[in-house]
Amino acid sequence: GWEIICVMDGHGPAGHNVSHRSVQVLPYYLHNSEFFPDEMEKALEDAFQITQQDLLGHGIQEGYDVQASGTTAIVFLRNGADCYTAHTGDSRFVLGHEGDRTLQFETMDHKPNTEAEKVRIEANGGEVREFRYDDEYGGEELVVHRVFIKGCDYPGLCMGRSLGDECVKAHGVTCIPEVNHITLDLAKKPFLFAASDGVWEFIPSEW
Repeated sequence: GWEIICVMDGHGPAGHNVSHRSVQVLPYYLHNSEFFPDEMEKALEDAFQITQQDLLGHGIQEGYDVQASGTTAIVFLRNGADCYTAHTGDSRFVLGHEGDRTLQFETMDHKPNTEAEKVRIEANGGEVREFRYDDEYGGEELVVHRVFIKGCDYPGLCMGRSLGDECVKAHGVTCIPEVNHITLDLAKKPFLFAASDGVWEFIPSEW
């Protein structure tokens, strides 16, 4: 059968609520999708979109904010050598081989300044702004790109895709994941690693 691993990293005032709810319900909606398991890409997209709607209702029911709070999401599915990843945001999944110690695959961070993300955001009335900060430890200048509703000073989101963050869903920040299909070479002893940007800010995927 299929194994599933999820990594969520919440942000905003109620990010912990959003990430906790998402990691509970997304696997359920995936398993119960009419497309699972024969059309896995559709099943994953379906599960992410239903999870987004679930968050809106659950937030109202439980009294937490889903407008300016959200979460990244990584979902990894495996059945033998057959694997899928689906992700939104800047948490990352990497695949390597113990045998030759090489990076075989990594998901792309959905930063707002990457071309595809920026085009979609700006086409829908969002705005990507650049901020520069001095490194307090004397390192290189830190450059951060954030998403705002055009003409407004909020929300300042650091990613182009997420679950939650309903205030920018009409402005190009989508909950639809990027899906990848991978076939593992089990003879090369693959290893898998998924983590939030709190890890990848300090080490490269090749590490």
